[in-house]
Amino acid sequence: MPQAASASLNDFTFREFEGDYYLSRDTDGRAVMRVVESFTAEFPDYDRNKGVIRGIPSTYEDHSVSVKVESLKRNGATEPIYRQYSSNGQWIVETGDDNYVRGNQTYELTYTLRDVIRDSDTYQELYWDTVGTSSPQSFGYVKGTVHLDDSVRGLFTGETLCYEGGKGATTRCQVDDNGSSVTFSSSGEIAPYHNVTMLMKFSPDGFAPYRTDPWQVLKTFGLPVGSLITALVGLVMALRLRFSRRHEPVGTGTIVPQYLPPQGMSVLEASGIKGREQAAIPAQLIDLAVRHKIRIVEQSAGNKPTYQLQLLSTEGLHPDEEAVLRATTKLTAGGTYTLSSTDYSVGALLRSARDKATGLDAVDRGYRQAPLGGKRSKKIATVFLTLGAMVPFGAVFVVSLLSGGMEKDPAWMALFATPFITWPIMFAGTALMAKTKNPLTSQGVATREYLEGLEMYMKVAEADRLKILQSPGGAERTPIDTNDQQQMIRLYERVLPYAVLFGIEKDWAKTLELAYGAVDTTPDWYSGTSGVFNAAALGSALSTFTGTAAASFVPPPSTSSGSSGFSSGGGFSGGGGGGGSFGGR
Repeated sequence: MPQAASASLNDFTFREFEGDYYLSRDTDGRAVMRVVESFTAEFPDYDRNKGVIRGIPSTYEDHSVSVKVESLKRNGATEPIYRQYSSNGQWIVETGDDNYVRGNQTYELTYTLRDVIRDSDTYQELYWDTVGTSSPQSFGYVKGTVHLDDSVRGLFTGETLCYEGGKGATTRCQVDDNGSSVTFSSSGEIAPYHNVTMLMKFSPDGFAPYRTDPWQVLKTFGLPVGSLITALVGLVMALRLRFSRRHEPVGTGTIVPQYLPPQGMSVLEASGIKGREQAAIPAQLIDLAVRHKIRIVEQSAGNKPTYQLQLLSTEGLHPDEEAVLRATTKLTAGGTYTLSSTDYSVGALLRSARDKATGLDAVDRGYRQAPLGGKRSKKIATVFLTLGAMVPFGAVFVVSLLSGGMEKDPAWMALFATPFITWPIMFAGTALMAKTKNPLTSQGVATREYLEGLEMYMKVAEADRLKILQSPGGAERTPIDTNDQQQMIRLYERVLPYAVLFGIEKDWAKTLELAYGAVDTTPDWYSGTSGVFNAAALGSALSTFTGTAAASFVPPPSTSSGSSGFSSGGGFSGGGGGGGSFGGR
């Protein structure tokens, strides 16, 4: 349906949200809260959404709350979790599978948090948001009920506050206290980016503060050492790979003009052999289009068009091409994908497919020599360099959770300094790895010369191209009737991906436009809003897409809790822990 194609995945509402928060203490006296959220999403009555995305803040008061998702249900039955991951200070839970959901769907999400109580000078408090101020959907009503375990009931002073509205709002809402639980309710509908905040006051020192495990502190001291070792090992391997004395075989030295793409290889593979990896993805997408595996549809979006890929066929695909289509259309018949410069997950999959095709797969397929020490040595060096970069992040994170005063200890100062030692080593090794390419084999050199012959053919004038096609050598390869304009169009379309690869797509697009104009037709693999073929603009848009892919779902950053001023009756909506964000998938 037209509206399904254009509407946002976040274009729906929630009928209600009810959260049950079971607050207790563990054997160490630390706060534990089991959360059971029930919310009904009102999806449109056509195929657009496949579920919801729930972002649960994974930190509070600058420390981890140890999010643990226990279960997910939809309409009373167990619901699959599509994926879970950490992003921007939140633990993201994507519900459902690849099937669409319509109409009202009631979800029940259960998870457990720790260390959710904040300290003040003379009391402790639960200062908690329900739906948060980052969700673009409205809620018919919002209700949160805090259930007090026997271990904490005697700590509750009976003082409560409830706020509703946008970030910073001070509008009060209803509180009902029945002794064993306290319910906080909105006065009515909660608008997008609005929230209900719950505040409860407890006696001082009732809950043990957050603290790191003693063993974790011990591990912290091992992090800098491990980081330095792994980074240095990676650097040594990178140096060995970079400066090993290996040479490529000598080619024929004669470049023969070619007018057909090389057989049996993908455009991704060709990009690595030709050294044009940055243009690999847009060239591969256009290759799939001219071969009628996908259709590219230009859509109007103000001054800058957007492009949608429509899957047409999966027959006869090269493994590299399967990886590209799996990343975009998920290889689903009739599947579509709209190119976006903010879709990190798809962009990462596309780059991974490209790197695999131009790296280890090129070794396996006989185009490049295996790295010194085996074809996996480059991958191993990359792993060591990555670990060398990651370990300092872990060290800094752990230290940042520890109480004040330790920063004056020289040992902790050294820990903080470790990343500044490790990162230059890692960056140097990564730079060496980036410049290290395994030498081509005899097959790879021959393929490169073939690609250079194709580039030569595409760069000459039209009259010279016709001479090449009509030459005895050209006739022997694959005869092309230069008087048959349809044959010429098919030939020009077939090599269009390589025009993108060679960086001459604008010139080649003009050649195609003239060919289409000669027979008054337009390409059936491309649909433009103006009806005019514009391959150069398309190639540029695809190049921009692959180079600027970012996060596919980045929930708004968690807001700092600030001071509630609870003892004086102050506070505001959206200033507590929890809350997080909602979205559609």
